[in-house]
Amino acid sequence: AIVHKAQIKKHIRKNNPAITWKQVPQFLRDLQENKCNGTPVTVLAVKTMLMTFLRASALVRLQWDWYDEETDCFIIPSETKGLKRRKGVTDKDHHVPMTEPLRAVLNQVRRYTGHQKYVFWSARGGEFAHISPELPNKHLINLGYKGLLTAHGMRQLALTAGQDQFRGDAEIIRRQMGHLIKDPVQKAYDKSIRLEERREFLVDWCDALVEAGLRV
Repeated sequence: AIVHKAQIKKHIRKNNPAITWKQVPQFLRDLQENKCNGTPVTVLAVKTMLMTFLRASALVRLQWDWYDEETDCFIIPSETKGLKRRKGVTDKDHHVPMTEPLRAVLNQVRRYTGHQKYVFWSARGGEFAHISPELPNKHLINLGYKGLLTAHGMRQLALTAGQDQFRGDAEIIRRQMGHLIKDPVQKAYDKSIRLEERREFLVDWCDALVEAGLRV
């Protein structure tokens, strides 16, 4: 059958809504007040996401034994859902360098889930042993941020404010977001992870969040 071009609907990709850096202090106040009565683990998960800008699917699957003392990082295995590695890729682990604010938040989480496999373990049971990947977004909606901020939008905030406010290098931020090198030549030869530069950015980012009102 011949399809008239007017019948063809183009798929328009919509960006996830994200707040600006100027809106961060108010968001942090709302997150701390927790007027929707989210569980402590849920609130701490959102704080962790804001500090690390992990995708929700990867964040909720974080395990305590993935912490590596030698590098002072959580090392998330390549095959973890949410890292968006190709099936079968096993050599593209993602490093999340520790910062003092992040350590303080995770120490709070440990009071609730330190005896469990998952950092963000769920006491409710159900489909997952950890909290649902949808829970961070649901919490943001319950806080009144529907249409204003999503969990994925925190990644946009980090990449945008990281450059505009803190003069961070876009490539370093993207690497910390878990993006892989796309250029075929660079991909073939460049095996660096630039961990210390990523750590420096995360330290600056987390310290800025604390200055903006993040309670740790």
